[in-house]
Amino acid sequence: MSETAKRVLIVEDEEASLNMLASYFEGEGFIVFKAMSSEVAEEILVNNGVDVILLDINLPGRDGFSLDKTEGCSGYADIPQMIPQSVTSI
Repeated sequence: MSETAKRVLIVEDEEASLNMLASYFEGEGFIVFKAMSSEVAEEILVNNGVDVILLDINLPGRDGFSLDKTEGCSGYADIPQMIPQSVTSI
């Protein structure tokens, strides 16, 4: 990791998954912002610069796709985003 810590926003409504991902990235030296809803994620994006977003799409209320409409977050479209998904049943 470079001298300047990278900042990651993790948006996940399942607390166990959110904490597991946060723990991993903190261990790798990232500054971690956590949000369990798109509304909280939007507030973080407006008030903090992030370098990458791990984004759950299936959120209660507004889904993760709604973050692309976040006003006041300059450069949102330029922030790399990963959409981790898991299958709990087939």
